[in-house]
Amino acid sequence: MAVVKAQSSRLKSKTYFHKWLCKVMMTHFYMACSILKQWKVIEPSFTKSEIRDVMRSPLTFSDVLYLKGWKWKNLSLYLIGALPAYASVALVRLLGKSKGLL
Repeated sequence: MAVVKAQSSRLKSKTYFHKWLCKVMMTHFYMACSILKQWKVIEPSFTKSEIRDVMRSPLTFSDVLYLKGWKWKNLSLYLIGALPAYASVALVRLLGKSKGLL
């Protein structure tokens, strides 16, 4: 996970960066949903902080605001990772259920 996010500094200047970031963060959202779906099966289990960390964006808030496109999608995904762990996990769970992933 961290390896893909680490590429963000190298790709920031590319015209497709906003799309790439959104797709990476959506992949992390699906991973967080998968972890929550298998919560009782996974040993040792993930903490809420670890699940929230999966959703943390590699960018700062101001970097997200200055993206050229897909600003709202990227901002929404950024905010999920910026919330406290319990709120972040609750929001991932709610969104995952609404998408039929949980």
